Amino acid sequence: MRLLYIPLLLLAGWLVYPILFPVPVEGFSAAILSLGVHLTNGDLLAFDRLQPFNVEFFSLSKLGAVLGIAGLMESLGVDAETALRLLMWSGEAVLLVSTFVLVRRWSGASPLIAIAAILLVPGMIENSFYYNENVVAAALAALGLVCFGTQSRVLLPLIGGALFGLGALTRPDIVLASAAVPLIVFERSGLTRRSAIALLVASLGGAITWFGALALMGASVLDVLKAAGHAFVLWDRQPAYPRHVRELLFFAGLPAGLLALAGVVALIRQRAFARLALLVLPIVVVNVVFFGSLWQSRQILSVAPFVVALTAIGLIQLLPQPGMSRPGAWARGAAAAAIALILLVPGPTAYDDGPRDLFGRIPGIAHWRNWQNDVAADMATIRRAVDDDKPGLRAIITDDWNPDRYVHFALVDAGFRPQPLAGIAPACAGVAESFVRGPQQVLHLRIHQSFLKDANALNRERFETMARPCLEAVTPAATTLVLAVDRLRFIEGGGDVALLWPAEAKGTFGHLLQRMFTGQAAGLTAVAVDAAMLDRMATAYVALEAQTRQDFIAKGYTLRTVADGIAGTRRIIPFPRGE
Repeated sequence: MRLLYIPLLLLAGWLVYPILFPVPVEGFSAAILSLGVHLTNGDLLAFDRLQPFNVEFFSLSKLGAVLGIAGLMESLGVDAETALRLLMWSGEAVLLVSTFVLVRRWSGASPLIAIAAILLVPGMIENSFYYNENVVAAALAALGLVCFGTQSRVLLPLIGGALFGLGALTRPDIVLASAAVPLIVFERSGLTRRSAIALLVASLGGAITWFGALALMGASVLDVLKAAGHAFVLWDRQPAYPRHVRELLFFAGLPAGLLALAGVVALIRQRAFARLALLVLPIVVVNVVFFGSLWQSRQILSVAPFVVALTAIGLIQLLPQPGMSRPGAWARGAAAAAIALILLVPGPTAYDDGPRDLFGRIPGIAHWRNWQNDVAADMATIRRAVDDDKPGLRAIITDDWNPDRYVHFALVDAGFRPQPLAGIAPACAGVAESFVRGPQQVLHLRIHQSFLKDANALNRERFETMARPCLEAVTPAATTLVLAVDRLRFIEGGGDVALLWPAEAKGTFGHLLQRMFTGQAAGLTAVAVDAAMLDRMATAYVALEAQTRQDFIAKGYTLRTVADGIAGTRRIIPFPRGE
């Protein structure tokens, strides 16, 4: 039996190794990094002076990660990306080890089965292949869960609660996983005074780390809720139930999903209802809260230990049992063979926070490395566009969320310091931010309006009334446009929207397949801008606005104006205090 550990650990190494090369996945990744740099430099509000609600929302909803990055930068003298990598690596290690302990405790599985169950749940591992705060928050919560259900009445529950508080500081919705804590405590001690003390102490520990850290930053949990509520109003997203199902599949994978269902059935047959409630309740709570708004599989990392535990119980059902009939043995063997085929035989790849392979996940790890290399090449392109040694004034234009935040991070990471808005030319007010490094000055012209889903309908007006007059007023020595490759083709193609959005598949089934297996997002590029390019941009933005308005009106959406966007992304708390 011990020899089985060798191939299992080799498989684990293969499935996990892309964690060594994490990359940004979208603008929020760069936001976390940038906020860490700004906090270190003592100018947090400079993360976004034009649309300062970005400061409030991303700082308060990911404060633990921002503090972690700043702390590591200060203590170890490393850059922001190295700091976040250290957080990601340590977070994933803690998450895996804590989940292993919990799975063994909750399922009674052997170490071999527990490891196999962890490896079968792709969301446990693959969400650590790119920069995010979810892994760190889930790790803190999982380690917190380990502290409950022990003989300790005060110390470990206090530590567990404190860890949950730190997790909530990093990602507030991690508190949903705490729905399991009373069940863990009651299962161990029953409805007793001991249980009451443990829960009270845990709540105290969580309050100290979460509320206390916020108070030290001049904020409160009410500020966090206010910022989150305002963001949801601005996003104005409609429920997307098919996407919810898709993200669940990406998180659990087909083999683990089926095995987890088998685990539920096994617990029902065993009449182990207390254990069933413990493992299922947090999953139900998270899915109810996110019902129709589960946009990425990383959102449910908090329930990973529970999913893996159910998967382990399902795996146990596949093991040979004493007195098993031949048909039973054949059925178990067929199930094991099916799992192996699903893991080994490639199928279509979907891209959602990186490549997701429902079929052929083991060879699909190569897709992750290719994707990481592509993103790393995009970041190198942006760094080259930003880090120019020529003195004087240069302008960099961005017209979408990801390039907007990537360019900002590249600037502050390269040592450029943001300047007060008061020093910017009046014609550039509201659309540009100035960054200085020695004799060099970069003006970042930001056409994109953040948070609004109909932002594409605003690019034309923001370009014509804000960005272009700014360029005419300051006459930079060089101007560069950083954008996605497909967007560049769209601009150079005279505003042909077919170059930007693929035609929808025909038929209900074809449409579902198209939404399920989305293609890889286009890479980023940087191009020089002259008068002719500005004219092409103007033409393209007119077409983009027309198409966006047509699509949104057809769906019954209310379109926002440029003034709405500016008003919606002003400071609302305000945070940080005193700035």
